[in-house]
Amino acid sequence: MKNKLFLFCIVFLILVSSVFALDSVHFGTSIDKLYINRTIETEINISINNLVTNYTSLNGTSGFNITSVSITLPQGINYVSNSNKTDAKVNGTSINVTTLPSFTYNSATKTLTWLNSSWHAIIYAALNRTVNETSANYANFSFKISAARAMSPTSLTLTLNDTEEVGNQTSSNKLAVNFAFAGFVKNSSGSFVNGTNITIYEFIQSPTGPPTENALYQTLSDANGYFSFAEINGSSNLYKLKMILYGNNTNASYYAGPDNAVTAIAVSSNLPPFPSMLYYPQTGQESLFEFQKIPTLNGTTFYIQPAATIKINANNNTASQRFGYEVIDKLVGFPIESNVRANVSEANVIVPIGRDYTVMVVRDEEMYTRTGCTGNNMNDGRCPVPPISNSTIGTLTQGQVLLVNISLIRTRPLIRGCILVTGNKTTLNVTKIIVKRMPWSGFVPPSEAHDLSTSTIGNEWYSLSGYGSTTWNNCGSTGVDFYELNLTGAAGGLDYVFEIYAKNSTIGEPGNPGDDGETYIAIKNISINNSNFQYFNFTLRGAYGSYTENKGKVNTTLMKINIQNSSGAAITSDTPHIEFSVKNPDFSTLHYIIESDQLTNGTFYMPILNNTNWAKVMVYPNQAPPQEYTLNLTAAENNITLPSGELGFRKINSTNGSLETLDVSNINIDIKFLLNNDNCNVPNPASSCELTSMNASSFNPLKALIAGKVNLELKLTSSGVIIRYMNFDMLSAKPPTNSILNNDASSSSSSGTSLSEIWNFGSFAPSDVYDSVKIGIPYDTGVNESEPISINIPYLYDQDWNVVWNRSAGNTRYNLTDDFLEYNSSGYENYLTAAGITCNSTYNSTSKCYVNHSSNKIWMTI
Repeated sequence: MKNKLFLFCIVFLILVSSVFALDSVHFGTSIDKLYINRTIETEINISINNLVTNYTSLNGTSGFNITSVSITLPQGINYVSNSNKTDAKVNGTSINVTTLPSFTYNSATKTLTWLNSSWHAIIYAALNRTVNETSANYANFSFKISAARAMSPTSLTLTLNDTEEVGNQTSSNKLAVNFAFAGFVKNSSGSFVNGTNITIYEFIQSPTGPPTENALYQTLSDANGYFSFAEINGSSNLYKLKMILYGNNTNASYYAGPDNAVTAIAVSSNLPPFPSMLYYPQTGQESLFEFQKIPTLNGTTFYIQPAATIKINANNNTASQRFGYEVIDKLVGFPIESNVRANVSEANVIVPIGRDYTVMVVRDEEMYTRTGCTGNNMNDGRCPVPPISNSTIGTLTQGQVLLVNISLIRTRPLIRGCILVTGNKTTLNVTKIIVKRMPWSGFVPPSEAHDLSTSTIGNEWYSLSGYGSTTWNNCGSTGVDFYELNLTGAAGGLDYVFEIYAKNSTIGEPGNPGDDGETYIAIKNISINNSNFQYFNFTLRGAYGSYTENKGKVNTTLMKINIQNSSGAAITSDTPHIEFSVKNPDFSTLHYIIESDQLTNGTFYMPILNNTNWAKVMVYPNQAPPQEYTLNLTAAENNITLPSGELGFRKINSTNGSLETLDVSNINIDIKFLLNNDNCNVPNPASSCELTSMNASSFNPLKALIAGKVNLELKLTSSGVIIRYMNFDMLSAKPPTNSILNNDASSSSSSGTSLSEIWNFGSFAPSDVYDSVKIGIPYDTGVNESEPISINIPYLYDQDWNVVWNRSAGNTRYNLTDDFLEYNSSGYENYLTAAGITCNSTYNSTSKCYVNHSSNKIWMTI
């Protein structure tokens, strides 16, 4: 049965100070309501008291009687028509009828005004009450207001005018915006969970440092998995949800953890921070398709998954040390928890199992004085420490508490070595050395890692001996230069990547070596331990692309990469998240995140050595499915065209074999998000495995995002063709709605009792966001099921649907391209033979092909 998602009305709360800040000698005001309910018409009463008792009138007769009252509502708060109930009564007694004020509402300025144009006042000064005993020195002003959406703190303005015309008295008070939120909690088996701790955090971004999280509210789920927050302070821009189930949940306090022997056993996915508007349903979207609406988390079922606790400590080899920390999900590349400016002696971070993590400790440079700090004297009140990581966490088990104790001892060894070249070294000058500290092996951050305490040439932090020097002579016939620099090392090794640039220009940087000149680059990753002297040689090579100036920190040969929209125009707004990976025998594989300052109208530049195996760009658009693109290294530049909109399903043109867009307006495509567990990872999962579903015109994946890793199914309903991505990471990428599939085989032939069909399938999604793919292919009821059914793969294609492997051309599993190397092992290699893989009629989780005779469908795992 499909999971029911119950949507609850959100309460929108506006907190108002009980007393306006008017002239405290003359006037007093108060409001009887501290909040209004969002979308509900709520009556408020504002009481105004004229406190004047000893004022000397300017005209000698009367003083400071209030003749008009104006209240200006903030934008987003609306006056309810015909709701003015101001009756000029005080304590139930009618005031002289001549004092009844006129009322107007100006919708343009959102101002309510009560005015008495005669000499009679609306509210008399206290000293003038003897003028008319039925008059009063205070009155109530009642009306209704409503609000359709949450807002940042904003102002309600009260203005009073008096008979003396000495000027208006005006007060402006901020209104805090609150909201309510509710939902359900289930475990990975789909059962409601009692006793889960749900905490909502204020997520604060800082322009000068990393973000911080402040816990605002917490509650526990009940026996039905239900939880709710009645009032959440709405003054923040972003909020983050965390859910934790502790092993002894019946006795656990809200923040119970390893310190009091209560162990976390399950945790929610590491959800990103969301704005308040996503925590309640929006109004005015009734005419929109589901995928066009602003999604909501309210009423959603959240899923928790088995968890472990990483207990972080730091030491200086003799005593514990205080530190800041960060735990990073290596696949996603973003932190599970980040508090790098903390100053704690221990941190407990609860993480989902089944993922790979890096633990980093640091003491921020800006927080310490550096007084008396050496490699062994790491006083945690004075000494900063650069990031030191542990990326060998290993496999975690549910309920485990893993201690990660990191030594902060570091040294500053001298790093030196030869810079060699594979080509012409005549008049070759080294123009730049860039070093970056890798938090874990293979991941290259954008910032440099040099130590500015060493400055030997200009403002550089490294030294070069130069052509013809004694040290250079030790580098042999291919030597260009000899370098020296200091870097931070540690006993367990700290990983760095070096980039060295050179060109044979006699005029030096930034001179263009010209059409006949040459540029060279060396890129290599190394690990620095705590030895005093360490030697590393680097070999300069040519690069792909073209000579480029003023596109980075060095003028050299770079590959130009353009991210463009479906019309071929540059992307000037709504910039996507972009990552870059490159494989090379000099450094294996390096992975980069392209920062926004590296992009100009969707274009960025990267150095790619001319012995590179491959280079790929992974693009994660905000309004389109993810795409992985392998670069053409022989081209001077590469264009990557993004599909338009959320949907970009493809099929193969049966006439010319090209890729074309699948018209989803004429084809029903269902998208299902299924639980990923042993019971649901089968060809025909039970209905209880379904998290949520939607069709192509109602696509909205936010409800599945909260589940983290899911089995994501795309199905053509008319034919039953299915592509199911197993263990798809919703936190890493949007659903691959640009997959290649079709209702029919691209070709079919028969001979005697033999039937042969060719089907085309594919995906542009980054391959590291899912484990495998199951493909369901229907077959005709007339097929003789007593005969064996087999599947083989005769062709493999690149992203442009060019054949890169062809069995009929003599290709074997031994000459596969890097993208398909997995087909050379683990049982997949038999797909590439003419005989293929014979499909089992009994399902086995390890078999690559299964035929279901009841549903007439073949399931292959790739």
